Amino acid sequence: MSTDRLQRERLYHDHAVGEQDVRRHEHRYYRNLRAIAAFQARQIGDLRDRHVLDYGCGIGFSTLRYLEAGARVTAIDLSPILVGKLQRAAEARGWGDRLTARAMNAEALDLPDGTFDRVLGHGILHHLDLSRALAEVRRVLKPTGRAVFVEPLGTNPLINLYRRLTPESRTVDERPLTRGDLALVRRTFPDATYRYFELTSLLGLAATAIGWEGGERLARYVLEPLDDWILNQLGGFRALAWQAVLTLPLS
Repeated sequence: MSTDRLQRERLYHDHAVGEQDVRRHEHRYYRNLRAIAAFQARQIGDLRDRHVLDYGCGIGFSTLRYLEAGARVTAIDLSPILVGKLQRAAEARGWGDRLTARAMNAEALDLPDGTFDRVLGHGILHHLDLSRALAEVRRVLKPTGRAVFVEPLGTNPLINLYRRLTPESRTVDERPLTRGDLALVRRTFPDATYRYFELTSLLGLAATAIGWEGGERLARYVLEPLDDWILNQLGGFRALAWQAVLTLPLS
């Protein structure tokens, strides 16, 4: 990551996320993505006594779940402000002894080879030089380990329009993943698998975000199963998905 880009990313996450929390509305939206969370949990597996790298921990929602599940966690993020908030939150819950939280460049990890059972991330790879990031993820995984990432896709024109209309909710350098990026992931992790999410269910979640209580139930029980069929069984509509779960086993 170039020095200029590194500085832009750090400043944005220190101030816009860590201090002003301009993404608070998006946080509410993301917490309702139950189908993604359930699938990701199955791919992650049992975390008791596992050593986990939370790669780009952000404000720490996921880190706290991993600690609650019994993992020993190293959490890294470019923002010292976010790392500090996470450390305090973990200590308040009595989990501070199982957390190491450090401000660090994800493209140049100051961590030893073959350390982690799991490398886990939410919306981090699309902020990075993908080739460098994947090489680092591969390097720090144990031989039997695997990485699991939830990442936005940049192939739906309507979602891309929304992104252009809400520039304050993202950094100028981030770029949702394309087909070419997914091909690059598979060159680094040949056994990588992808599961696609969020098409029609975006309507239900959007309704929830503006206050309709039935929107979440509609998304959960009707639209999310419909999306799974459209995106993962039919397959031809995958370019319209909003997000994908990338499961990257080392071997």
